[in-house]
Amino acid sequence: MPGSKSKTLQSLFRAATKLSKQWKSVSPSTSAKDVALKQYVSPSSKPSNDSSKSLSEIAAESFNFKSAADYGESSKLLSSEISSILCGDLDSYLSDPEESSNGSCLENVLDVPWLSNVEKCNMSLRRKEIARERKEKWTFKSTQIGRFHELVKQCACKLGADTTIKVFGKLGRETGLKEYNALIRLCIEKARESNDEEVSLKQLSKAYQLLKSMKEQGFQVEEESYGSILMYFIDFGMVQEFDFYCELIMDGNAVSLARLAYYEMLLWTKVENEDKIEELLYHLSLYDGADKSAFQENYLLALCESDRVEDFVRLVRTIDITKVSSTDFVTNIFKFLGKLLLESFAKMFLQELVTIGIGAKDISKFICNYTSSMPSAVEDVILEFKNLHAELEIRPTSSQYQKLIMYCCELFKVHAALDMVDQMFEAGLPLSLETFNSVLEACEKSCEYNLVGSSNVSNDTSS
Repeated sequence: MPGSKSKTLQSLFRAATKLSKQWKSVSPSTSAKDVALKQYVSPSSKPSNDSSKSLSEIAAESFNFKSAADYGESSKLLSSEISSILCGDLDSYLSDPEESSNGSCLENVLDVPWLSNVEKCNMSLRRKEIARERKEKWTFKSTQIGRFHELVKQCACKLGADTTIKVFGKLGRETGLKEYNALIRLCIEKARESNDEEVSLKQLSKAYQLLKSMKEQGFQVEEESYGSILMYFIDFGMVQEFDFYCELIMDGNAVSLARLAYYEMLLWTKVENEDKIEELLYHLSLYDGADKSAFQENYLLALCESDRVEDFVRLVRTIDITKVSSTDFVTNIFKFLGKLLLESFAKMFLQELVTIGIGAKDISKFICNYTSSMPSAVEDVILEFKNLHAELEIRPTSSQYQKLIMYCCELFKVHAALDMVDQMFEAGLPLSLETFNSVLEACEKSCEYNLVGSSNVSNDTSS
């Protein structure tokens, strides 16, 4: 306790004892009970010498005196002042002298705020623990596959693929598709990393055995299992090995034939075998099966990825866009049409899709995919985007507007992006925070700091 506060307390306690003496002399005893109380408060057996008493003795007398504090207003004020000095920082809790006179002063003194803060602190810690537990559960669910792949990878690196499968079996866990796919990917990764041909062939042999084991276990061999293997053969032009593995994959797996056609076309374009490419396209033109459109889709994807423009155009003339199996394939086709600047085919396909009742939302999506893939100036892309929507008499959706805005921002065409933003607001469409941040980031990187202020983007986004 500081010296100044100690001296103040001494003077206050001494004043309290003097006040008790005055009350003894002024107020005669009216009952035996009062006499006993006064004797208890200020015993007469000992002479009072305030200067010789210690601070603790004075404090004791003061608190005994406080128990009889109903005799005058001076005791109330004195008690309030002593409490304020004792509590120091707790003046705000003891500011009302009326509460002190009613006996609540001592309760307020004992009601130290840090005691309640302890409870609040514990509650806060508990909330954090609960949040952490929930986060761990969600994190585990979202990263379970990645962690499992890492576990399989580490086991396979230390023990080998065959031993890893045996270990999982001894642990009571049957080897499933996840384990097989993780081990196959690991084998292909090792084969790519190694410069030793024997090591690579050994890893490919292990991958073959894993595929064979999958089929023996009754699993359906899908693209997730064989895709990485076939891409390895394509990248290195290994035709015989490709055919050997395809025989294993196609055996009793007719569903995968259309997808295998994609990898086969990629292989022949990689090794530039024109005869094989022509043979595949010729057989496709004669084929009239129910899955013809699936073969056409996969051939189109392979040809466009290989930049075979003439073959792509030749095949796209024969395709019926209304029979394409999935929206993803249609999206890819429009991207390739934009990449190759095949405007006539794009307009023809869009008209056909509108005719069969495809929704305006999907049509706007296809237009955006087509235009954003065009190797043209941003201004030409935006103009084509507007013209196609006008010709088909549909309004661009908010999501497609924002995709085009972000496309402009990626190229640091901030003026064009802000023009699109203004058009969105004129059409009454909302702007997402992500798109707004992309505009700000593009302004910063292009050093165009005054552009956003000249547009309505800031005001409309904040509202």
